[in-house]
Amino acid sequence: MHPDVRIHPPPTARRIATSTVAGVLALIVITAGLPGCATDVVGAGESVPVTMAELAPAAYAGEIPCADCPGIRVELELRTNGMYLLRRTWITADNGNDRSAVTIGRWGVEPDSRQLALRSGTDPVERFAVDDHYHLRMLDGDGRDIRSDLNYSLARSRDTDLFNDPFALRGHYFYLADAAIFTECQTGKRFDVITSPVAAELERAYMEAVGDSGNSVVVSVEARLTKQPNPDTGTPHDAIAIQRIIGLHAGEDCEPGSRHVTLTGTTWNFVEVAGKTVTVREGDIAPHLVLERSESEAGGFAGCNRFFGTYTRSLDSLSLGSLGSTRKSCKRVMETEQAILAALEKTTRFRIEGERLILRSRDGELAVLTASLAPPSDTP
Repeated sequence: MHPDVRIHPPPTARRIATSTVAGVLALIVITAGLPGCATDVVGAGESVPVTMAELAPAAYAGEIPCADCPGIRVELELRTNGMYLLRRTWITADNGNDRSAVTIGRWGVEPDSRQLALRSGTDPVERFAVDDHYHLRMLDGDGRDIRSDLNYSLARSRDTDLFNDPFALRGHYFYLADAAIFTECQTGKRFDVITSPVAAELERAYMEAVGDSGNSVVVSVEARLTKQPNPDTGTPHDAIAIQRIIGLHAGEDCEPGSRHVTLTGTTWNFVEVAGKTVTVREGDIAPHLVLERSESEAGGFAGCNRFFGTYTRSLDSLSLGSLGSTRKSCKRVMETEQAILAALEKTTRFRIEGERLILRSRDGELAVLTASLAPPSDTP
């Protein structure tokens, strides 16, 4: 066709075309609003970030390749509280002898991406690509596609409660006022302990180990995850039903053989404040907090300036008085420093989980710190 020649459709054709386009648009709008319809519309070359709310609560399952067995059955449950459960079952040729292992940890979505990350203690982070609302695809250790013609996908399961069987858990056990609390090591999640003969046996062993000190003790148990209603409100709370006591590890922390740290006399390095990771350049001094044992003195470094003051502590309550500080100006780290000082001022409670110190207020978590292996360097 000659480029200068334009063909004008008759009025009837124009009306039909307009009506058809309008109908298609209306159909798209109606379909997008229907329950159960996938609403991910990703154009060529686009990658719309996914949110945690889109993925949980849900369960996914599938079978992935195995180098020395017929396959590995993978079951993944994502919970709205940021906890995940992952079971791998190595399928064998002779039925009944399959071996399973359960991992528990915290999950999240990588910023501005469609990648799901699973974190459990010091284990390598596991990543999955979110292909759509119904399929996850396993990635390699660097978060890249696995180059293979074999299947590495998990499909969304109608059964959202895949973990009814008991499995091994390790965490801090604490008993007070006729109530036992279990804080799981990998997630930091607290669970009520349901009363049972086995739970009573663990309570007796705990009392023998700690006496009147009121400290928590790390225990290993085989337990089933469940719910228990709050006696006052009736609201269901996460709970564990202990089936078997594996061990009581007095003097240990979450990682087997790890050192025991205390609130006072320890250099605590800030790793997270107000939900943001604290980054430290090579050669810089890490922001940290030190609470002296003998005197109620608090001090530390916020990234640019030293701070100092006093603190009061009672059981799990912690309050830092009005803090003073030096007055240097460091533009690169001032935002982090202000967030650290604000978190310290708001702190009313604390919790120690292994080598992590969590500072809290009535509104929630303020900061996460880790115990340093060495005393702080000379602060500028």
